[in-house]
Amino acid sequence: MQFFKFWRYSYTIPAKYQHYNLDHYHPDFFVIRKFIKYIYVFKREKPERNIVRMSINYVRHGEIWYLRKLLLNIPTYFLHDYKYYNSILYNTFQESAIARGYVNDNTAALHCFNESKQFLTPNQLRSLFFNMTYEG
Repeated sequence: MQFFKFWRYSYTIPAKYQHYNLDHYHPDFFVIRKFIKYIYVFKREKPERNIVRMSINYVRHGEIWYLRKLLLNIPTYFLHDYKYYNSILYNTFQESAIARGYVNDNTAALHCFNESKQFLTPNQLRSLFFNMTYEG
C-alpha cells in the first residue's frame, strides 16, 4: 500500500505525460499492457494527501496481478526495479515474478479460482477460467 501512496494508475495517458516517448525509460511513468488495453502508472503529485487501500486482485488482471505479487514481497519506490532480478532485465512483471519464485506453478491460479467460487456466478467463473487459461 505504501507503493500506491506515491504512485497511481489510469487507463488513459495523463496530459502531463502525453509528450513523452513511451518506448523509453522514464522514472516517473510506466506503461503496463493488459490484453489490448494499456495501464499507465505515474507518480502522485501530492502523496501526503492520499489514503490508500488494497482491493482483491485476481489472476485475470494479468500483469497487475503479477505486479501485486511483487509489491507484497519486495519494498520499492520504482516499478522498474521489479523487472530486474539477478542482473537480468525481464520484459514483464510476470517473467520477473516467476524468476523470483513467487509464482512457480499453477497452484496460484487454482487458489484464485477456489477463492472466487464463493463470490462469482457460474458465468463469471467460466470467464475467470478462460482468462486464467489465456494468461497462462
